[in-house]
Amino acid sequence: MKPIIILTGPNEVYKRENLQKILSGIPREEIAVYYADETEPSVIFAQCYQNSLFGSHNVVVVKNPDASKIKKVFQEAMEKYLESINLETNLIVLAESLDSSLLEKAEEKGGEVILFKKPYQKELLNYTRERLEKNFIQFEPDLPHFLVSLANEELEDLDRMMSVLLSFAQSTKAISVQEAENILERSHNSNVFDLIGSIFNKQVEKALQVLEDLKLLGEPLTRVNYMLLRSAKLLWGYLSLKSKAEAARLLSIKPYEVKKLSEYARVSDLRFTSRVLELAAKIELKVKSMPEEFAYLELETFICSM
Repeated sequence: MKPIIILTGPNEVYKRENLQKILSGIPREEIAVYYADETEPSVIFAQCYQNSLFGSHNVVVVKNPDASKIKKVFQEAMEKYLESINLETNLIVLAESLDSSLLEKAEEKGGEVILFKKPYQKELLNYTRERLEKNFIQFEPDLPHFLVSLANEELEDLDRMMSVLLSFAQSTKAISVQEAENILERSHNSNVFDLIGSIFNKQVEKALQVLEDLKLLGEPLTRVNYMLLRSAKLLWGYLSLKSKAEAARLLSIKPYEVKKLSEYARVSDLRFTSRVLELAAKIELKVKSMPEEFAYLELETFICSM
């Protein structure tokens, strides 16, 4: 193991998984974990200069070093440590971002910097399939697409969903899209999904109830609006086409999405979909220029007028 390993980038899930691989086989008592936003840098780097008395490793793991209040102080302390590192210690730092000069200096001292970028849709789909297959779970081909869409292509949310579903499927070793939707219907992200469905089905009472739940949960309206806008664009395309097969081919969507759009199309026409598109534009503008409660009010007013 390198004397210094820096795991950086916005991909928290991959950083966490990589850390587990690095620490695999090292006794827990030989690992010291510090949260930089709760511990003085002097304490952290004093541990780095200590050698293990009873084991073969002295591993120091540092998390949250780029919290705004302590980032500069931590980086200054780490720069001093890099001037005279302890080769008997393995320092592992998990950070979203650190100054490039610090990363370069760490590499010059024989360290390793691993960047974990935000994954694209294809990577998220592969991640979902691999987790299901690793746990020997049989699943419908559309399930990964359903989950990635429901998670708004956010790996952290997708990871939480997968944990719930894997726990459910341990006994049956199989899961369908419908089962996944039923299991997640009370989860944080499924509430957003329910809101979209209730709007396009013009279910005013249900939409208002779900919207209130989202506000209490602190759901970012940017995420709600992203899914609302995406669904409205797909429905516009679906209503403009002649058949389900044509919609699936030209819109590049999966069968479960075609099924949802066909349900919405029974209630929502092009005129209503156009209103939703206008709503999404208004919400985006208000989110960027005003406190979020004003954007929530815009959405609530629209629901009441459906």
